[in-house]
Amino acid sequence: MIEAGVGTFEFSPWWGVYVPAGTPQPIVAKLGAWMNQISRTEEARQFLERIAALPLSDDSKAMAARLQADIARWEPLVKAAKIEPQ
Repeated sequence: MIEAGVGTFEFSPWWGVYVPAGTPQPIVAKLGAWMNQISRTEEARQFLERIAALPLSDDSKAMAARLQADIARWEPLVKAAKIEPQ
């Protein structure tokens, strides 16, 4: 990225699972428990390592904060590139 003239550049791939707003809390809890169990397996760890991504915290508030921070960071670039939501 430095060679492309971007200067300092940070890109941290991450993964997480989101559900639609209003999903009943018991379903959210069950899906969250399954995803936490899956993300702790050796197969998932190797996959994430291979794609250079890290699972986010299993704390839904931390994930929401990360998503909002990423939206704030990337929104100006998305607008400048005139990328439209799909």
